[in-house]
Amino acid sequence: MLESGETRPNRLRETTNAQFAVISRDFAGIAWLIALTSLVSTAALPLVEAITLGALAGQAGRYGPIRLWGSLGFMAAVFAGGAWLDFHALHALPLAMLIFALGALAVGALLPAQPLHLAASATRLPMNAAAVLLLASGFCMAVAHGTLYAFFTLHLQREGYGGSLIGFLWMLGVLGEILVFLFLPALFRRFALSTLLVASAACGVARFLAIGWEADWLAVLLAAQLLHAATFGSFHAAAVAAVHRVFPPHAQARGQSLFSSVGYGAGGALGMLAAGWAWEAAGPGVAFTVSAAAAAAGLLFAYPLKRAGL
Repeated sequence: MLESGETRPNRLRETTNAQFAVISRDFAGIAWLIALTSLVSTAALPLVEAITLGALAGQAGRYGPIRLWGSLGFMAAVFAGGAWLDFHALHALPLAMLIFALGALAVGALLPAQPLHLAASATRLPMNAAAVLLLASGFCMAVAHGTLYAFFTLHLQREGYGGSLIGFLWMLGVLGEILVFLFLPALFRRFALSTLLVASAACGVARFLAIGWEADWLAVLLAAQLLHAATFGSFHAAAVAAVHRVFPPHAQARGQSLFSSVGYGAGGALGMLAAGWAWEAAGPGVAFTVSAAAAAAGLLFAYPLKRAGL
């Protein structure tokens, strides 16, 4: 017998509600899992930075040739991951990720031990004017990249660019940062850290304005993506080296953690939120202009570091 018109919608509604309940529970579980893994994995970066610079014994310029392997790994993961998903089911991906994570764990266990700095290890993190300015500059530059990371692909799709070209533009940015990491020793010998920070922030102003208002010109986009070498590559390397200088030896790990938290954590989150608000209110041009303004603020905070001897 056919169900009555009143009974069928009720059963359909109950089934739909039950499905949404399962989805919401699954989503909550995934969200908590991502939050937990992010909390744990994010702590690794500043520790690696501190260990690396400590092992280099004042030769901060050598940081770049080491750091570029992270960028190469990113590119390899993008290309290899895409090829993997072309021939394997999606549920096989976590196993591959687990294998690489275990490999990283094994390599980490083989790292040479560093001398312990016990003095003042439990005291308050020492702060001075240079440290505050550096944190403020890093925060602003992270905010500046919010629109890029959240909306660059969408912006180019609206401009009519295809997926392959958009992917190439992303990879071009990574290639730019690899090049600057490769030549970082020469840059550090020739320029002060404060000069690199100021120049990188200035490139950020030009880059984000160009992407926001001239994205219909491919040549402009190519140049803007190459500027990732400065806005992320040289800025990040110079900032990490500056953190190593402004904080004493016993506070290196905490200093790098604070910089990552304030910059890439708080700054990155605020940058994406601001990008969303600006995008909805006035469109991509204004959103990227907000990014350019944040980069200009990063420049203003970095400039006084010249007087601090950086």
